Order: sequence, then C-alpha cells, then structure tokens
Amino acid sequence: MIVRIVIGLSLAFSLTTLPGFVQAQNAVDTTALVTFRQAETPKSASQTLGVPEAVVTELLPTVYAVKQASFVARPTLVRAVERESTVRAMLIPNDPQYASQAGLQQISATHAWDYTTGQSSPVIAVVDTGINGQHEELTGRILAGYNELTGTDIAAGADSDDNGHGTEVSSIVAAAGNNSLGMAGLDWQAKLMPVKVLDSDGVGTSSQLIAGIRYAVDHGAKVINLSLGGSTNSAGVEEAVNYAWEKGAILIGAAGNDGSGSILYPAAYEHVLAVGSVTSADIKSGFSQTGSQLDLVAPGENLTVATDSNNGYQTASGTSLAASLTAGAVGLAWARHPGKSNQLIIDSLTQTADKVAGMSGASRTNAYGFGRLNIEPA
Repeated sequence: MIVRIVIGLSLAFSLTTLPGFVQAQNAVDTTALVTFRQAETPKSASQTLGVPEAVVTELLPTVYAVKQASFVARPTLVRAVERESTVRAMLIPNDPQYASQAGLQQISATHAWDYTTGQSSPVIAVVDTGINGQHEELTGRILAGYNELTGTDIAAGADSDDNGHGTEVSSIVAAAGNNSLGMAGLDWQAKLMPVKVLDSDGVGTSSQLIAGIRYAVDHGAKVINLSLGGSTNSAGVEEAVNYAWEKGAILIGAAGNDGSGSILYPAAYEHVLAVGSVTSADIKSGFSQTGSQLDLVAPGENLTVATDSNNGYQTASGTSLAASLTAGAVGLAWARHPGKSNQLIIDSLTQTADKVAGMSGASRTNAYGFGRLNIEPA
C-alpha cells in the first residue's frame, strides 16, 4: 500500500491511498519527522528517502527530521512519516493571594527525609524552558546543559530560563531545604541538568523535544522531568522515550491541564510515568486530565514555587508541578536504593501510593491512577 502525505503551509495532512510506497510532500519551511524501522546513519537515511544529506538531521538513530519539498519513504523501511507538532509548558496561571499548600507533608516527605534528603546522583534533567541557576534556592545545584532552540551549550549555574516555568518546576524538585531561605523542594541534594526545548512563550517543537530527551540521557541524566505536552501522538517522540527508557532512565510526564481531556503526550506513552494533580484534600483537581494511561496523582494546587527573577517566590498550580514533585520523589527513592532498575523504582512508587477516597476502594482508576504519591514507603 502507498500513502501520499502532503504537508501544506497550514501543516494539515491530506492522505491518498496508492500501492507500493509513501511519497511525503511538505512545504520547504516545514519539517517532517521520519521514524525508520531500524537505525540509520544520516547518509543511509538520505539515500533511503532520496534526498540530499544536508536536509536530513538525526534526532535519534531511528528518527530523522527532514526539511525537503518531497521524498519517498517505503513502508518496509519506514515506520512513520509525520508532521512536526508543538508541545507546550503545562501550568495554570497562579494566584499569589493564595497561601501555598502543604504538599510535602501530604506525601510524607518529612518522614522520607529521616531516611535521605537526596544525593547528587542520579542526575535529574528538566526538559523545559531552562532553569535560573542563580536563584538562591538553586545555586550550586545546576549542571551544564543544552539549549535545543539555539544549538548552544548552557553553562553550569547560568540563568537559561526566559519564561519561568522551568525554574518553577525545578524548585519543586530540588529547592534547598533546611537553609533558612524561602521554600524546600523534595530532593535537597539533587543536581539538575537544564535542557531547554521551550521558548519564552513556553512553546517548542517535537524535534526539539526528541533531541532534548536524547541529550539528557546521553549526558548522564537518569531522571527526566517532562512538565510539558501536546495532543499529538508522535512516533518520533515515542521513540525518544523508548530510547531513554532502554538506557535505564525514568521519565515523568504531566497529564495535562484541560480538565476533561485525555492524557497528553508524552505522558501517555507506556514508558513515561504519567502524573495528575489532586488538591490538599486528595480530590482530583478540576484541571487534571484523566485516562487509562494515568499512573499516579500528586499535590498540584497552590504550591510554593521559585520565580525566575529576584530570588522571588509565588504560588502556582498545575499537573506540571505534580509531575515535578514526583520527579523529586524518584530522585529520593533512587538515592536511597541506587541499585534498583527504573522499572523497580516506578513499581515502588505505584505500589505504595495511597488509595484515596475518590477511588472507592479500586486498585486503580482513570482519575487517580494507582493513587496519590506517598514517598515514605517507597
């Protein structure tokens, strides 16, 4: 079977069935993602597609971005051809008049700290808008990273955040505790790797996300926080997720903030721990998305976060924060049990989650997953 794929300036697909191959056509200023069935080199990928090597960019050994008006992709060699999509930071606008809620006590963090306040390993990558490494809660904790938007390195301790979202989720993961300043994060000793894939408006592309995930895991990150997402199911992004998982990493994704919608990608993928939000009373947050892919819920309303400027603090809400709280929990659990595999760490979190009242005695529901995160038993 042949499918002719046309990607117009509006990035809309038109599909026509023909026998034998896939001919993909896209406007020159757009990018197609091609996922091969096996690893390719840039040279072999360009030869397979019949395009110049200069228009082919490797994102993963099996995933390439192709900037070309038309090309041919045989189904026997190519798993998917798709338009590049967008991903966005997931944060509900905050209200600074609200007092921050006691989410750390809600997940038994104070008891977990009796066992460990974290270690510098595993490295936690925050794939987001960057991190302000000069904030008083994060100084000395931010490693070198990478800006996928500009293709440039981020120096250790630099302020790479031009939006604020990445700094907010980073403070939930790892703001220094017991230092007589502002707030406490969950993992007080964590080292964070900034991987910038979202711009100043909190928007990025699937290519940037794929490259960011790969950068993180190839540079030693074992925990990858993905407080971002979109509604588009991308074979290329899923391949990046699988690549990181097979390298032994744990990926945590925000479920989404559209309320009645289904779980967003990449959280919806099998090898991402999908996290939704609950209130301080363990009731599902109205904005938190639900579905069969949901794994856990965690506090996500009115949490204290660090702002990107002037060593400030505010309150914020969203599944982004619930996911980053879970990323901090993963860091603590792995610091306590460094020999465990990624699957065993995830199992420890899901199996020890508290069954909240809204689950009505069920072991798992689409609104609460396996329950509300409880870090102490994990």
